[in-house]
Amino acid sequence: MNLRKFIEVNRSWKMNDLGLLVFRVMVNISLFAHHGWEKISGFSHMAQHFMDPIHIGVIPSLAVATFADAICAVLIMLGVATRAASFFVLANLAVVYFIVHNALGIGFLNSAPPTGMTAMPGMPGGGGPMPGGGGDHLELVFVYLACYLLLTLVGGGAYSLDRKLGGEK
Repeated sequence: MNLRKFIEVNRSWKMNDLGLLVFRVMVNISLFAHHGWEKISGFSHMAQHFMDPIHIGVIPSLAVATFADAICAVLIMLGVATRAASFFVLANLAVVYFIVHNALGIGFLNSAPPTGMTAMPGMPGGGGPMPGGGGDHLELVFVYLACYLLLTLVGGGAYSLDRKLGGEK
């Protein structure tokens, strides 16, 4: 491959769709592996300590988060109902970013929580200081927000079951 082809604007829709497939799969492997699987495998334990940020109850809040982080992540990887699943994940992440982290006093530009703030018992950090002061996690949530906004807007692309089944043009 010559350097000119590599740096020029990509006008090949096939390469764009391939890039979207790789992006879709990689982002959702990360979401599922780090957040979805822990909720599926530790649902009963997490239910004892999970937050209720939108006041629907702890179990329903955890169920919504589990659906977003596990089920929707798998759907998006496969390219099934990609826009709807991405929007659901986006809404869940918006709650995490704007309500949960705001409630913890962690602002966008403030990477450290208030003095004495600890992680929730039963979560990574086990009631000790929040990992990375909370700021690293906040940055990850912000990046996930951008990823799922993109997937909500553009869909799964040509290499998705949505396209194969005729649900997305």
